[in-house]
Amino acid sequence: MISRESSDRSDVFRSFGLVLFFSLLGLVTYSVARSKPEKLPSKVSNEDIDKDELLSNNIVAHLKGVLDDRGIKNTEIKEVYSLTKDNESEKISVSVTNESANGASIEKIHLALKKTPSGDTEISEIKLSKKLSEKATTGRSEKPFGVKTGYSDDVLFVVDYFISALRDLNYESAISYCLPDQSLVQKIAGLCIMIETADFKVSEEYPIEVLSTYENSSIFRINFHSLNHQKNFHFTIGLELDYKVQNPLWKISKIHLDEAFASYFSPEDSKLPFVPIRTNLNEGDCLVVYFDFKSSELSHRTQKQLLILKNFLGVFNNNSLKIYGHADEIGSQDFNMNLSIERATEVKKFLISNGIENSKINIYGKGESQEWLPNRLSSGTDNPIGRSYNRRVEIFVD
Repeated sequence: MISRESSDRSDVFRSFGLVLFFSLLGLVTYSVARSKPEKLPSKVSNEDIDKDELLSNNIVAHLKGVLDDRGIKNTEIKEVYSLTKDNESEKISVSVTNESANGASIEKIHLALKKTPSGDTEISEIKLSKKLSEKATTGRSEKPFGVKTGYSDDVLFVVDYFISALRDLNYESAISYCLPDQSLVQKIAGLCIMIETADFKVSEEYPIEVLSTYENSSIFRINFHSLNHQKNFHFTIGLELDYKVQNPLWKISKIHLDEAFASYFSPEDSKLPFVPIRTNLNEGDCLVVYFDFKSSELSHRTQKQLLILKNFLGVFNNNSLKIYGHADEIGSQDFNMNLSIERATEVKKFLISNGIENSKINIYGKGESQEWLPNRLSSGTDNPIGRSYNRRVEIFVD
C-alpha cells in the first residue's frame, strides 16, 4: 500500500496559494446593505438614517397611499433592505406581494429616503419595477402625496432581482437576467452550488458594492457570508444594455467568480476541495466535483452538486454533457486511467438515475495525465493539497 507523505507547512501553503490565482483586484466605491424580512438589519451602511424609521407607520402609510393612487392595491410588504446610499439619501428595496387574477406575485419597489431639516426621514422618490408598473394606472398626479413617482427597470432593479433569484436558487429566473451565453449558465450553476451546499446567504451588512457605473455598462460586487458568519465570499457581475431588442434592457454580460474562490476556499467540515468551477480553460469553464483517495464513490455534497446541475439541465433541454475523469499520480498509469473512467461513470450513472438522458452524456478518462495542481512540490515531496484537486471529474455543458 502506498502511503502519502506529509509536506512541511510552508510548502502546503505555497501550494494552497496556487489555487488562489483566481483573485481579482477589488475596487470599492460605496456599499449597500440587506436585511431580513420585514425588518431592517441591525448593522447598516448608512448611519445618517435611522433604520427603525423605514417601516414606521408614517413611511408605510405614505408608500401605500402612493400605490393606491396608482391603482396598485392589496399589497403587503414582505422584505426590506438597503441598496445604495450617498451623503444625502439612501435607496431602499421593498418587496411586496401583489394580488391579481393570476394569483399573488412578488414585485419590487425602490424608495429614495432623505432626512428633512427637522431630522425626520421621508420618501423623496418611488420607482416601480416594470412588472409592477404594468399593473398601475396613471394616477391623479405626477407627484402623488408630494413624492416623485416613476417606472423603471434600471440597472439596480436587474441586480436586485438577480440576487433574489440566486438566494432562492431560482435558476431559470437568474438566467433570464443574463445575455444568452453558455458560460454564464455554468457560472450561475456554480454559484448556486456554493450557496446551497455551503449554507451561504447574501451579506446582511454589505450585500452590494457598486464598482463602476456608466451610461451603457456597470459593474457590481456581490457579497455573501456563511450562516455562522465564519466564512465570506464575493463575486463581480458586469451588466450592459442589450440593444438587440426594441427597447434596450440591462442584462448581465459577465460573472467573475475568481474572487469567490479566493475568498472562500473550502467548508470547514469537509476534507474535499470546494472550488465548484474551473475557469479559463481552452475548452471553456467547467463544473468540478471531487473524490477521496482511490475512490469513485460520490460524496453527499457531490450528489447535491449534481442535483443542482440536473435542475439546470431541466431548464435547458437541448444541452449535452462531456464528463472527464481524472486521478492523482499515486498508483500505476493503468490503475489511474481505470479509476478516472470509474469516476466519470459514477457521475454519469447518477445523472441518468435522476432523469438525464443517456444519449446526452459522453464520458472520458484522463488518468493522471492532466493535473490541475502539482502532485509534488518543487522540492520533490508529496503535495496532498495538489493531489486532492487532481482527484476530480470535470463536467462541460455544451
